Amino acid sequence: MREVFYGILIGFIALSGLSLVILRACQSNYVLVTAVIDDHTIRLANGTKVRYIGISPPQRGEPLCNGAFEANKKLVLGKRVRLEYDVQRTDQDGHTLAYVYSEDNTFINGELIENGWAKVMTVPPNVKYETYLLGLQWKARENQRGIWAIKVKEAPRPKSEQLKEEIVYITSVGKKYHQGGCPSLKKGKTPIAKQKAIKQGYTACRQCKP
Repeated sequence: MREVFYGILIGFIALSGLSLVILRACQSNYVLVTAVIDDHTIRLANGTKVRYIGISPPQRGEPLCNGAFEANKKLVLGKRVRLEYDVQRTDQDGHTLAYVYSEDNTFINGELIENGWAKVMTVPPNVKYETYLLGLQWKARENQRGIWAIKVKEAPRPKSEQLKEEIVYITSVGKKYHQGGCPSLKKGKTPIAKQKAIKQGYTACRQCKP
C-alpha cells in the first residue's frame, strides 16, 4: 500500500514539474512592449520592431489617425505580448511581421479591425487569417464602428459633368437656349443638354437667364 502511495506521489510531483516547465516555456514566449511607434508598429524589450500583419490603419492626416494610435497604445504599451508568424517574417524595412497576442490571448490585429481602427490589407504570402479578419471588418462596418462611422463627403463634380446633366430648351427659331418656363418657349421646345447646346452655338436667353 505504501509503495502505491509513493508511486502516486512521485507521479504527481513529476506532472507538477512538467506543468511548471510548460508554463515557464509559454511565459518565455511573451515579451514586453516598450514603445508604440505608430498605429500598427511596436517595439519590444529585446529591440525587435514588429509590424502587424493584415491591417491598414488610417494614414497621417486622415480621420481617426490619432484615435487608432491611442487604441494601439492602450492595447499593448507596457504589456507583454507573443508573436505568431506567417510565411514571410520580415518586410523590406526590416520589421518583423507578426500576428500579436496579449497575455489574456487578445488578438491585437483583429481587435483593431473589429473596433474600426483599421481596415484589412493582406499582402501575399501572409494571408493565413485573411478570411477571419475580413469577417471582423464586416462586423465593424455593420455596427458603424470607428472609421466605418464616418460619412465620406462626395467631392464636387467637375463643371463639365454638371453641364452634361443640366437640361435646357431650344426652339426651331433662333440660337438661344432657355429655362423650362421661359415665355419664348410658347411655340414649342426641344430639350437638350446645356453643354451640347453650347457646343452647337446656342447662347443663353437674356430673359430667363438659364
